[in-house]
Amino acid sequence: MRSLNTGKNLLHWLANVDEDGIAWLHLQTDGKSVNVLTHAVMAELGSLVDQLEASEDLTGVAMLSGKPGGFVYGADIHEFETLKTADNVANHMLFVH
Repeated sequence: MRSLNTGKNLLHWLANVDEDGIAWLHLQTDGKSVNVLTHAVMAELGSLVDQLEASEDLTGVAMLSGKPGGFVYGADIHEFETLKTADNVANHMLFVH
């Protein structure tokens, strides 16, 4: 199994490709007891997807939890407190979709 290297240190994802060309993406939100979706989690996922799209030997992708009990519990609602204007909200929505 080889590690996926996005050129950045990943804090929230462990990413490897096995000998069959399957990419295994383990979500493990740093600093949280459960996995939640944050801006940083989504940015790292975007970098991983870019790298996966460029891979010619990839045959599939599996996403799973690096934490027990569940995959994702939803958005980190504490980040919503940083969205002060309608433009902030619109930009955030565009980024995560």
